[in-house]
Amino acid sequence: MKIVNAIFAVLVSALSCSAYARHPEPLVNYPAIPAVASSGVALTAEQLCQIVREVAEQKKWLVKVQPDGKLLASLSWESEKHAIVVEVTCSPASYSVIYRDSVNMKFSNRDGQPEIHPYYNRFVKEMNDAVRVRLMAF
Repeated sequence: MKIVNAIFAVLVSALSCSAYARHPEPLVNYPAIPAVASSGVALTAEQLCQIVREVAEQKKWLVKVQPDGKLLASLSWESEKHAIVVEVTCSPASYSVIYRDSVNMKFSNRDGQPEIHPYYNRFVKEMNDAVRVRLMAF
């Protein structure tokens, strides 16, 4: 039984190290995503930003409204050891989710192309997908 526990501990340790050591991948931004409500109702920029804000907060993002009306959404984990920040811009026809900053996410520019840890892309995609689902129910 001790051997099984030792093997299990080694496997868990190896898997957790490989998850953290993932190589950066191209950073994905979401510019000018069409904001289409399933009801056909035209949304104002303020209504769209409110939907994005509600969805982001449900996903545990901290959202602040900037003086220019844009949203600054941040997400941190592991006692704030890792953090990502995106800027959300809304118009009546679309919204954009663009990288703004990060902490300990392996952000770099390789040959002029931004790269980042895959978790950034995953978390931003999850938020964006949830916004699109909410719009389909609007």
